[in-house]
Amino acid sequence: HECDQPLQVMRRAYVVSAALALGSYFFITWSMLSTSAAPWAWWKFFLCGLLGIVSAYALIFITQYYTDYENPPVKGIAKASTTGHGTNIIAGLAVGYESTAGPAIVIAVTLLFSFHLGESTGLGSGSGLFGTAAATMGMLGTAVFILSMNNF
Repeated sequence: HECDQPLQVMRRAYVVSAALALGSYFFITWSMLSTSAAPWAWWKFFLCGLLGIVSAYALIFITQYYTDYENPPVKGIAKASTTGHGTNIIAGLAVGYESTAGPAIVIAVTLLFSFHLGESTGLGSGSGLFGTAAATMGMLGTAVFILSMNNF
């Protein structure tokens, strides 16, 4: 793939990284969270981690949509720049404010679902919070790769 853009290559590599994180997460939840009191609790915590990994992937796409020069938000700011400094600032602020809605929704939905999954394990008090922690670990499982993509 000689003509691939570097960011496209990094996206494919991120998928590999996420798949490795998912496999590791499966093994870790199975081996460390299996209990006879709730035999399927480990599976639900694994699903919480899966939600975290999927949400991290969604956050990458949202971020790239609002920051990549090929997409409408950046083109709109560039177009506004041709008419003066004020319109540039207004357009940039508008896109900046708009860009916060998607990630906030993704994170809120992920935390709500993971809390519900954690509560449904039947392990008692605090299992919902443990579900959100599991989802957070899923989100952070590929954080190093995401940072390298941001630095690119």
